[in-house]
Amino acid sequence: MDLDPVFDPLDLAQDGRVMEQATLPVPFEAMDPAMMSEPLWENLNIPSGVFHFYQDVDFLFDDTFHNLPPEHKHGYQQGRLTQHLPGNNARNEHILEGSPPPDLSQATPTSIQSDTHVPGYEAFQKSPWLWAPVRQDHAYAESQQLSINEAQLMETSEVEETARVSPRMPKMAHASTRDEILSLALKFSQSNLKIRSFPSFNLLNILIQAFFVRQSTLIDAWIHVASFDPDQCHSELLGGVVAAGSTLFAVTNVWKMGLALQEIVRLATCDAIDRDNRRARDLQSIQSFVLWGDIGLWSGFRRKMEIGEGFAHTVPTMLRRAGAFRRNYYPPIETPTADDDEDVLRKKWLAWVEQQSFKKHVFINDMRSSIAFNRNPILSPVEMTFTLPAPRDLWDARDPFEWRARYLSKPNRQVTISLVDGMQNPSKLDSEIELIDIELSTHAILYGLWGRVHSFFDAKAFALRDSSSAPRSTSNLWVEAQRQDLQQKIRAAHTKLGWIYPLSAEADLIGNFLLMSLHVSSDDIQAFAGRYGEEELRQAIPRLREWGHSEDKYSTLWHAGQVLKAARSYPPTLLRGFHAIAVYHACLSLWIASIISSKEPSSASQVVLDGDETPGIQRFIATGHGRPCLHVGDGIGELEDPLIISVVLLEVFTKNFPSRSHPIPPLLENLVSLMGDISRVQTRIPG
Repeated sequence: MDLDPVFDPLDLAQDGRVMEQATLPVPFEAMDPAMMSEPLWENLNIPSGVFHFYQDVDFLFDDTFHNLPPEHKHGYQQGRLTQHLPGNNARNEHILEGSPPPDLSQATPTSIQSDTHVPGYEAFQKSPWLWAPVRQDHAYAESQQLSINEAQLMETSEVEETARVSPRMPKMAHASTRDEILSLALKFSQSNLKIRSFPSFNLLNILIQAFFVRQSTLIDAWIHVASFDPDQCHSELLGGVVAAGSTLFAVTNVWKMGLALQEIVRLATCDAIDRDNRRARDLQSIQSFVLWGDIGLWSGFRRKMEIGEGFAHTVPTMLRRAGAFRRNYYPPIETPTADDDEDVLRKKWLAWVEQQSFKKHVFINDMRSSIAFNRNPILSPVEMTFTLPAPRDLWDARDPFEWRARYLSKPNRQVTISLVDGMQNPSKLDSEIELIDIELSTHAILYGLWGRVHSFFDAKAFALRDSSSAPRSTSNLWVEAQRQDLQQKIRAAHTKLGWIYPLSAEADLIGNFLLMSLHVSSDDIQAFAGRYGEEELRQAIPRLREWGHSEDKYSTLWHAGQVLKAARSYPPTLLRGFHAIAVYHACLSLWIASIISSKEPSSASQVVLDGDETPGIQRFIATGHGRPCLHVGDGIGELEDPLIISVVLLEVFTKNFPSRSHPIPPLLENLVSLMGDISRVQTRIPG
C-alpha cells in the first residue's frame, strides 16, 4: 500500500525539505487486476508510508540501495535487477573494500573485545523497534498536513479509473457529511490551526471508494462493503476510512493528509468512548479503533507504530469483556424467507452482518503483529468459542435480496465448528465447507498455531536456562518432544487444509514460517545481526554455534527457502506489510546459516531450497549433505556467499510489483537495505 519516500511532516517543516519534489506516479494498488485496464495496472505500486519501515526522516530515495552488495562473480544481477544494485553507483564501491573478515570461530561471550564491529547495529537504530521520543513528538505535530492542494491529483487518469471501476462502492451523498469530518478535524487539532484547503467532497469520495475496493479483495475483509452508509456512520469511522484510503495513493500531500487524519481519528475515537462508555460495545466504534490502530501499526513511522502496538490490547479487551468471543454472544439469526418484505429482510440482513463483523479480522491481525514484532500474542484461540464465519459469497452479497437468495441456497443447518475445533482437527472443515468462509478459516487456523509456537519459545527458554532443577539432558529431551509434537501438528494442519481447499500463497508462507520458527531462535539471529547491541551479540554466539552443529540448521534452511518460494507466488503488489517482514525474517535465517557453515566439497550435489521437495531435500535435512542454493535471476546461486541473500530479497520484492518503470515500495527498499548492511559484513562462525 505504498508510495514515494515519506518523511515526518514536523521534521520536514524544520529542515525545509519538500516532499512534493518526489516524482513517483500516482499508483493505486487496491484493485483486483481483473478489474483494471492494462494501462492502470502497468502503473500500479503502493504508497510508501506503510512501507517506510526503518526511517522516519532520514530516508533519502537516492540512498535506498546504498549498502547492497555490488555485482560479483555469480552474475546474479540480470535484467531490471541490475539497475537497482549499487554496482552501477560509484558511492557503493567502498563495499568491496575493508579489513579482512573477523574470525569468530573461537569467540565466547567474554572474548569479543569492546571494539568488535556489531553487524547492522547502526541500521537497527533507525528501525521501528528503537524509537526515542523527542520533544517535537506529539499528537498535534501533523495538524498542518490536513490542508491539501488536490488539483494535481484530480487531473490524474488514476482518479478517473478509480471512479470507473468502483461504481457500486459506498460514497457520501450529502455535503454535510464532509462537514462532519472537517468539524472533527477542527475539534481535535491545535486551537490555533487554520485549515486552508480541506479535501473536497469529490476527493473524499474517491478515498472512501478506494478503501472499499481494497477491502473487497481481502481474504480477511472486516468492514462490510454493501451495508456501509457514509452518511449514517460515526464520523470517526468515516474519517478512519478516508485515512486508510489515502494510503493507497502515491500523491504526497494526500498521504500526509491521511497520516494527520489518522491522528485525529485516534483522538476522536478515544474521546467518544470516554464520553459515552456504551460505545465500547458499539461495532462502529470498535471498527474505528481497529482502523486507526492498523494505519499506525503498519505506517512505518516509529511513533505511530509504537502507539498502534501499545493500544493493540484495547479492542481485544473490549470484545472479551463484552463476551464477543463466546458462542452464546451470537444467537441464531432469523432465517430470511420469500415472504419477508423489504424492511424485515433488511433488518435480518443487518443483524447477520453485525454478527459476522464481530467475528472477523482482530484475531489474524493480532497474530501478524505478534510475528512481525516478536511479541506475545494478545489473544488465544482457546477463548474463541464462537463458530467460524459464514461463507464469503454471503458476505459479498450486494443487497438484502441477493443475500437472501444465496442464504436459502445453502444447506439448512447451523455451523458447529469453532476455531479450536478446526485447529485440533482440520478435517472437520470439510463437513461444513458450504457453511463457512473456508479460505478465512484456513488462514485463521494456521495463524492460530503461531500462539502455540510462541508458547513453545517461552517454555524452551525456561527449560534450558533453569540449572537448578532437571539435568540439561532431560530438559533437551522435553524440548525436543514438544517441538516434534508441534511440528507434526503444523504439518498435518497444512496438509489437511490443502486437501479441503487449495491453499493460497499466504497460507503456504505462514505454514513454512511456523515450521522454520521451530528450528531457529529469531532473537539470537537478530542479536547477532546487531539489533540489541554488543553485549547480546556476545551472548548469542555460543548458542548459534551449537545450533550450527544440529539438524535444526538444515530444517531452517529448507523452510526459509519455502517462505521465499511462497512469496514469489503472491499476487502482484500484495507482498507488503507483515508478509514482507516475514520474508525478511526468513532471509535473516538464511544469512545466519550461511555464515555458520563449513564449505561443502564441490562434488556434493546442489540443494535448491526454494524449489520442490525431492528425496535429495530429505537427505539434506537429515545429514546436511549438499550445497544449499537459491534461485537468483535466471540461474542458481549457492548460499556459501552471504551476499546472495540481499540480492534474492530484492528480486523477490521487485518481481511482486508489475510496473517496470518505478521502484519498489520504501518498506521493501528499507528491508533490502538493512539485509544488505548485514550480509555485507564478512563475519564467519565456522560450524
